Formats: sequence, structure tokens, C-alpha cells
Amino acid sequence: MSDNTKPQIKYVLFDMDGLLIDSEQVYTNVTNNILAPYGKVMTWDIKKELVCTPAYLASFY
Repeated sequence: MSDNTKPQIKYVLFDMDGLLIDSEQVYTNVTNNILAPYGKVMTWDIKKELVCTPAYLASFY
């Protein structure tokens, strides 16, 4: 029998609002990588307009 056991996960951290880890720049970079083939860019000005906008309405932007 081989010893292929993995360490047991003891803790998981969920940071849903970005308070503990500032992931906003990562999110923006990923979004822009997805948009690049279409010649589009998600600027900070656009993001400011979309904050707290329901997804349905933001989809028209």
C-alpha cells in the first residue's frame, strides 16, 4: 500500500466582501483578459457605474 494521503484540510477562509484580501485588482485583470479578444476593456470608471447594480441591469451595459 502506498502512502498517497494528503494533509487534512483544517480551515477554509471565505472572504466574500474583500475585507480580508483585496482581490479587486485580480478580478479586474481577469475580466479584462476575458474581454480582450472582443476589443473591450473594463475601466475603473465603468466599474464605478456598475457598483450595486443588479446583474440583470448591468448586463445591458
